[in-house]
Amino acid sequence: TITDNDVLGGGGFGSSTFTVDERSQSAVITVALGGETPPDGGSIMYSAEAGTATAGQDFQPVSGTLTWPAGDSSPKTFEVPIINDDLTEGDETIELTLSDPQGVELGSPSRAVLTIQDDDELGTVQFRRSSFKTSEDSGAATILVDLTGSMSQSASVQYTVASGSAAAGKDFTAGQGTLEWEIGTEGTKTFTVEILEDNLFEEDETITLTLQNPIGISLGSPSNANLLILDNDKPVGVQIEGGDGQSGKAGTEL
Repeated sequence: TITDNDVLGGGGFGSSTFTVDERSQSAVITVALGGETPPDGGSIMYSAEAGTATAGQDFQPVSGTLTWPAGDSSPKTFEVPIINDDLTEGDETIELTLSDPQGVELGSPSRAVLTIQDDDELGTVQFRRSSFKTSEDSGAATILVDLTGSMSQSASVQYTVASGSAAAGKDFTAGQGTLEWEIGTEGTKTFTVEILEDNLFEEDETITLTLQNPIGISLGSPSNANLLILDNDKPVGVQIEGGDGQSGKAGTEL
């Protein structure tokens, strides 16, 4: 009796993880075979299916068979087509699987993950400018917030309106809120700041504006701004008695 001491080749991925840039047209996946192939050769099936990546949008799913002729133990490869889009979506994954070995054994790893590295930057949100102005008698000031860049999900940012040199409740109404953008949109959103008029002559005063806690976007610059309230009250003239007993206007400003 002749005992066969040949070990069947085991087909497995060259690595448990692969990476590809989104700008690449395809990812090349290597499958290595250890040991010997039988006289009739061997084969193994492969497939690439959706993980977090979306089939038809981020990549094209593929499946097929890798074949080794008798005596051939060299690595084999297959390609996964990659689709480049303009959406900011983060890195995404494709599931790779080997199955149904014929004439060879299923080696390790028989499952792997292909990561598509996103090349799109997050959209940015910022104030239109770092300083806004409004008159004390305007009633309200409109603040412009711009979003630029692409998004693959809805986005939002919070804003706050707080005291600078102006007093909340006396010169303006303090507050906070959220600005939201739908998926794939960009452009300008606005919020208003209520201005309270008084009859006091005072210096121009400032309100502090802040953007914070962005979701689905990143903070650009400026994310902080000032709103300047231009005083519209005139100085008051004070009447004083002159030395000759006549009333005269000294022109003193309060």
